[in-house]
Amino acid sequence: AIVLCPNNDVNDKRNPEEIFKETVKALKSFGPLFQDSGMQGYLEPLGFEECSLSSIVTAMKAIQESDCPVYKIVHDTFHHHIGPDTFDTIKNDYNISYTGLIHISGVECNIPVKEYRDNHRVLVTAQDRLQTKKQIELLLKLGYTGNISFEPFSQKVQEMEIEKIKSAIDHSIEYISK
Repeated sequence: AIVLCPNNDVNDKRNPEEIFKETVKALKSFGPLFQDSGMQGYLEPLGFEECSLSSIVTAMKAIQESDCPVYKIVHDTFHHHIGPDTFDTIKNDYNISYTGLIHISGVECNIPVKEYRDNHRVLVTAQDRLQTKKQIELLLKLGYTGNISFEPFSQKVQEMEIEKIKSAIDHSIEYISK
């Protein structure tokens, strides 16, 4: 699969209807390429306010409208937390069969949610403010059976020595699995 990330531009003046129509058009355009190659496209809504596609429910509707079965959605726990969808939205308005992959990370710093950025993303621990464990539990309860991958972008994680990161990953998996 190839992960497709939307546009992040504070100067994007398009309204939500225009963005949706253009997203559907793009999905229809690329659909045959994915079909012919035997690959899938994974849409990853990014929860940032300036993002052109921040909702997994909207992404699902765009896939449905495109009528291209080659697309799935990446549920990123960081972007879900900062984006417009809620736990109730996922339970009531989202079809879990559209989920192709889950990206997980945690945020532990005490700053306003609107200030969260990729450099705040660490491994998932009990101090996580994103409710990542709760998100995973919900997605599994709804029937998700696919892969879950870590996506911590923090420099702090990237600079860990190999043994320390192995231990941190083990602790994160243990915490999530309880």
